[in-house]
Amino acid sequence: GLEGVVMDTSSVSKVNAETNSLVYRGYPVQDLAENCSFEEVAYLLYTGELPNKTQLEDFNKKERSLREISNNNLNVIKSLPQKCHPMDSIRTGVSFLGCEDERIWDASPATNLDKAIRLLAKIPTMVAADFRFKKGQDFIPPNPSLSIAENFFHMCFGKVPQKEIVK
Repeated sequence: GLEGVVMDTSSVSKVNAETNSLVYRGYPVQDLAENCSFEEVAYLLYTGELPNKTQLEDFNKKERSLREISNNNLNVIKSLPQKCHPMDSIRTGVSFLGCEDERIWDASPATNLDKAIRLLAKIPTMVAADFRFKKGQDFIPPNPSLSIAENFFHMCFGKVPQKEIVK
C-alpha cells in the first residue's frame, strides 16, 4: 500500500511494529491520548518536550489569539463550489493564508514555529467555515475562551458538547 512512498528518519514519531504502536517524541500515543490535552501534544510535537504549566498557558494564549482568519480568506472559502472536496477547500484556504503572510520567505526556526502555531490556530477555523458554508449556514467566529477542540465544536455546531465527547 505504501510502495513508492518516500520516507525518512524522524525524531518526531516512530512506528513500533513489534508492539503495533505509535510513539511521539518517545511517548506512546496511547499514553498521550489518555493523559494529555491536544494542546500539550501539539506543544510536544513542536518543541520536543511536554510543557510545564507556564509554557502551556503561554502556548494556549498565543494559539487562541491567532484563530481569526481574514474576511478575504473567509470569502475565498465561501466562494468555492458547493461540491468542492473539504481537503481542496482547506488547501486553498491555507494557500491564501500563505499569501497574506508577510514572513512567507523567512524560514528561521523561530518564524517556522510561529507559522506552525498560526496554522494550528487557523485551520480549524477554515474547516468549520467550509463545513457551515456548505450547509448554507453562517460562519461562527472562533471563541478564544475555549480549548481547540471545544472551539472547533462551537464553530461547527454552535455549541460545545459534554467533556467526554470533547476529550
